[in-house]
Amino acid sequence: MATVLDSIKRYQHIIESNSDDEHKILKCINRLYHLAVTVQHLQDTGVGRTINALRKDLEQWALQLALLSRNGRRWWKQTRVTRMDINIMKHQHILTMAAEENQMIMEGRI
Repeated sequence: MATVLDSIKRYQHIIESNSDDEHKILKCINRLYHLAVTVQHLQDTGVGRTINALRKDLEQWALQLALLSRNGRRWWKQTRVTRMDINIMKHQHILTMAAEENQMIMEGRI
């Protein structure tokens, strides 16, 4: 039967070698959470640093996502305003054409 220290090392290795597989990482973190990990285990393996590095990467990713989201909202608002301006200009053009046509009718040119 594997000791707690062996299990921690195995999960740590899986986390470090599968940094792009979120499912495996979450599974390992969940299993680490349910182990009876002591401070001595953390000092011996450095698994706390590994998990902390993941957390920092996640925070950086979340920050980038927030910036993209904010920039996306800003872009959408500008695009929406531009679209509204175009629709207003089209509407004004139609009204102008209708007014000119009415004027021509009244003057007998049509």
